[in-house]
Amino acid sequence: MTVLAADANRKHRGILRPSYSRGMDGAAQTIYKGALAMNDATGYAVKGADTASCVFLGVAKEQKVISSAETDGTTKIRTYRDGIWRFAFGAANAVATSVGTVVYITDDNTVDVAGTTTNDIAVGKIVEVESASVVWVDIEGYC
Repeated sequence: MTVLAADANRKHRGILRPSYSRGMDGAAQTIYKGALAMNDATGYAVKGADTASCVFLGVAKEQKVISSAETDGTTKIRTYRDGIWRFAFGAANAVATSVGTVVYITDDNTVDVAGTTTNDIAVGKIVEVESASVVWVDIEGYC
């Protein structure tokens, strides 16, 4: 699967609680609407990636762009921390028995099972398999 290059009007199910605001890492980056977002090792928001010492933050409610270096935390991003979300599924093929499996961040658009990612940053559990390459994931309790 490919990382996001534009906002994703990501499909979701359920009632979403108010979003959560978090300061972003001051390095140049774009977190797109609908992207998987995470806290880096210093506690600031960055786009999803299979990176050590990070924790899943939620699904970005909006796009935020930092075009050049700024002080960490100056720009804030809001994320959803609950709901059932549709994501691309990575290297392995999703099958009916994948339901209930915990998935992990591959990039800002893709999740996969343990063993296909290096750092195993948990996103949630698969609640439905739409196809071999698309799954619905309940993120509540994982961010």
